[in-house]
Amino acid sequence: MNERIDTLRTRLEASMSTQRTMDKKMLDLYLQKSFLEVKQSDTDLPVKPVGTGLGGFMVDQRVAVLTGPLFLRVAARGGQTADRHASDVLEPYLNGAVQCLNDEVEVRGLIEQDQGIYGEAYTLLIPAPFFWADEEMREMAEKGASKEEYEEYKAQNLPVVWRHWDTRAVLAVNNDRGEPAEVLYCRKMCADDIVARWGEGYLPVKNAKYKDSEELEVTDYVNNKVIGVMIGRGKTAANPPEFEHHMGVTPVAHFSGGRLPKNEFGLTRKGFLFHARELLLSMDETMTDIRTNIRDYVTAPPVATINPQVRGEMQGWPNKVEWAGKDAIINLVTGETVTRFPVSQITIDAYQYLAKSREFLDLTSLRE
Repeated sequence: MNERIDTLRTRLEASMSTQRTMDKKMLDLYLQKSFLEVKQSDTDLPVKPVGTGLGGFMVDQRVAVLTGPLFLRVAARGGQTADRHASDVLEPYLNGAVQCLNDEVEVRGLIEQDQGIYGEAYTLLIPAPFFWADEEMREMAEKGASKEEYEEYKAQNLPVVWRHWDTRAVLAVNNDRGEPAEVLYCRKMCADDIVARWGEGYLPVKNAKYKDSEELEVTDYVNNKVIGVMIGRGKTAANPPEFEHHMGVTPVAHFSGGRLPKNEFGLTRKGFLFHARELLLSMDETMTDIRTNIRDYVTAPPVATINPQVRGEMQGWPNKVEWAGKDAIINLVTGETVTRFPVSQITIDAYQYLAKSREFLDLTSLRE
């Protein structure tokens, strides 16, 4: 199993490297962590990046719209009896189960968020019968709990796990129908968390001394039969026991967003910000230039222009101006001025560019 997982991960990471780079750019846009090419300050002040925040706002707006009330319907077959069973039994159960699972751990909002940023999302949905065979259930049996108490416990502990998987950490091989056939979830876990979950014997290198906070590579492997785990990489990797899920299909749901046509760049999908990525960056750069210019002006040192000829003819007047801070009093003669040191100016073009960019942004992104 280790050899299959390691080989598959290496191959998929190589084929997805360009897309992963684009994913990072999209996340940086959302988090306002993009690299900006901006004007350097005319003073000694550091340049402080200023983002418009439009990238994050656009994705969050999309998530808010698409995560409203959800209602699942069942397409019944078999006449009125089947319709009644679907509406009276199946639909209430399905909708209640989805709501219960999402209340336990947020999933729906993260699906929409990943689709907005990266163009796709993944979730894991597997049965978890051990939820009804834990210590609390055994204690109830020993105490002779009533049927109603059992039913209440089961209602509060649905034996299903529904988890969101970070799109950037998923590597998938699809079948002929475009559905996930083999899926890898690449993450990191601290050594002490690995020991707590699987035991010290499943650390990659036997007898090695790991710090509790040391992060190790962990790869989850899922296909239509089992869920396996590889801890570490290469020949020293460890394999905890596999879990047979008995679902008959790979229990990973793929939520596809914007697909890109085949291209020589290695890009396969696009998020909500894809077509506006350069426009958003340029707006952030322009805002930063405006802010830098304003700071340059208000912090520029004062400059006095004196008239040495007039001062030379006036007895007792110094030939230079002494600046003693904000409370200084300066006596000037005819033809002398005090201004700030000249700095480069931002013209009206910068503000017009921002206004025009917003118009294009409305056309390319907000109306999708």
